[in-house]
Formats: sequence, structure tokens, C-alpha cells
Amino acid sequence: MTTKRHLTGTTYRGHKIDALRVAFDAVSDPTNWKNPVAGEIDKFDFEKTAAAVAFFTGSVLVVKGKGSKPGTVRVAASGYYASIGA
Repeated sequence: MTTKRHLTGTTYRGHKIDALRVAFDAVSDPTNWKNPVAGEIDKFDFEKTAAAVAFFTGSVLVVKGKGSKPGTVRVAASGYYASIGA
């Protein structure tokens, strides 16, 4: 049986790691990246941001509602500590 890997070289789920870092920084807690994730992003950036959150924390990004500006959504994820059971 062959398993397709999502992490290959310098990409994850089709996004370059550098781009994932920028996306993750936009929603992560600047005082501790392992804390829960929350923020407001452009709805077209959701897939990339979800990949970034999964890559860095192992948690799942979800849409919590419409954002304060047109075309944006509020997002959240449990974060790294919750993902590892800390």
C-alpha cells in the first residue's frame, strides 16, 4: 500500500512553507504561537491559512462567522497545546 505524503520538500498541501509562515503569523498569538489561534482573514485565504495552522499546530482551522469587512471571515483553532494534549 502506498501513502501519499502531504509534506514534500518545501511545500505542504500545495503551499510553500514561507507562505504558510506568513499566513500563520496573521492568526497566531504573537506572544506564544502554541496558544489557540484566532483571527480574521480574507475568505479566499482560508485554504492556505488552514494548511498553515495544520502544519504548525496540528489543529484544524474553522470558520466562526463573517468578518467585520466584506469578504472576510473570523477563524479559530485549538492550537498546538490542545493538539498535543497539554
